[in-house]
Amino acid sequence: MRPAALSSAGASNLHKGARAAMTTKIFLVRHAEAEGNLFRVAHGQYDSVITPQGYRQLAYLRERFREERLDAVYGSDLTRTHITASALYVPRGLEFRPLPLLREIRLGVWEQLSWGQIQRTDKQMYVDFNKRPDLWCVEGAETFAQVRDRTLEGIRQIAAENPGGTVAAASHGAALRTLLGTLQGMSLEEIGQTGHGDNTAVSLLEAEGDDIRVVFRDDASHLPAAVSTFRRQSWHKDDAATEPGLWFRAASEGDGTRTEEALLEEEVSGTISMALEPEALRITDYQLVPALRGQRYGIQLLGQAVQYARTRGREALVLRCPEELKGYFAKYGFVSSRSDNAESRRAMNTAFTKGQGAWTSAYAEDAWNGYWWLRSPGGDSGNASIMFFLGSVLTTGYNVCHRYGAVRPALHLNLSSDSGWSYAGTVTSSDPVKATVGKVSSLKLKQKKGTVTASWKETAGVKGYQICYSTSKKWKGKKQKLISKNKAVIKKLKKKRTYYFRVRAYRLEGRKKVYGAWSSVKKIKIKK
Repeated sequence: MRPAALSSAGASNLHKGARAAMTTKIFLVRHAEAEGNLFRVAHGQYDSVITPQGYRQLAYLRERFREERLDAVYGSDLTRTHITASALYVPRGLEFRPLPLLREIRLGVWEQLSWGQIQRTDKQMYVDFNKRPDLWCVEGAETFAQVRDRTLEGIRQIAAENPGGTVAAASHGAALRTLLGTLQGMSLEEIGQTGHGDNTAVSLLEAEGDDIRVVFRDDASHLPAAVSTFRRQSWHKDDAATEPGLWFRAASEGDGTRTEEALLEEEVSGTISMALEPEALRITDYQLVPALRGQRYGIQLLGQAVQYARTRGREALVLRCPEELKGYFAKYGFVSSRSDNAESRRAMNTAFTKGQGAWTSAYAEDAWNGYWWLRSPGGDSGNASIMFFLGSVLTTGYNVCHRYGAVRPALHLNLSSDSGWSYAGTVTSSDPVKATVGKVSSLKLKQKKGTVTASWKETAGVKGYQICYSTSKKWKGKKQKLISKNKAVIKKLKKKRTYYFRVRAYRLEGRKKVYGAWSSVKKIKIKK
């Protein structure tokens, strides 16, 4: 049955009695790739975190919204949506507004089971979860009708709090699919025939009074193929939304040790052995049959290690691997313990760089430490390569004047591949090089009643500016003033006198000011 509040099939408005009102734009964003998406584990309201690939997706999401005005940013109160929302609210200096009504569906006894295990033990409910949500029912779980009702309540709350504004809200795959289909006038049965949105996919709603319209949905055009989650998975293309998946059983368990077998259908296909250390979980054996290698089964083994580590209070995984496998594990966040490949290869903001104004997230310290422009060339003349916080390099980086990047001109990298993502090679610059301060350009002067307003093009990576003016070409009797913005107002200038102006930028090294070159000199005669 259809909920009583909905319009007929095929309609695109949710209507409860229209009234004249301002239009509120609401961007809905599915969270970036999280552990459940990567490890192929059922995570409903389990509080998982974003993967390294998810952080790469957030770089593109943030760029997509770079020119969009946002008045507020909401999200469910789970970590993966909070981190996703940080790509939108942190650059704008906004506060995050958690809204539990936008949570993912509660999965009950399915939580933290592999999707392979669920398909093996509860195949019909697995199919219903994706294709017949109106029939899906699992012990301890919400129904999709309950998800529909609470997400609608959440969207109405957001619209009521922001009349005429533009906001964004981060939520989850099943919750958004249910909400969007409902707003398009579909029953739960019909929603089961709709598609799924990739991680960081964007949808747009327009709310006017009690009417809510879907403008577009599930758009992930900002993601290149190399960082798309869906490009690496097949389940969302299958008629029954199924995929071959591993299931796991304990082979042995001792005092601080555990071995699990991975099975595809009923055949043992791999094993993973683990041992507890004081501050980490060590993977002592990691095997997959050759026929399954290169098909993204191995990462499911790693997911079991992550879940076991969490249950034992360990926040880090460690392992030894041969040289040829280092690239594989590096993709999933492992960093070599050798000194020349650990902290020296990570783009972490130091206290000094923060003092220079380099942007660092207050919410996720590691998450946004990675936008370092490099001397290594980018994809074209307008873009520079960017080093991510995990030590990987994005060659199709932001425009070189992107305001949230930090500059590290001393760093030269040998890229190991010309693909979109590759891990950093050797740092070839051994001696520290002081960053130069850019020269101020485009100085302009305007006058009115003995007052001159000077403005110039903003210089990236500086703390402030010094403006100097005088009636002498040789700067005798000059006056100087420090300012933080690229605009200055100079008052009480003498009539009929010609004044000369110049500006230079500065940055700080501790408390010391380091100045750049003076701009070109501009002159102006003060009128009567």
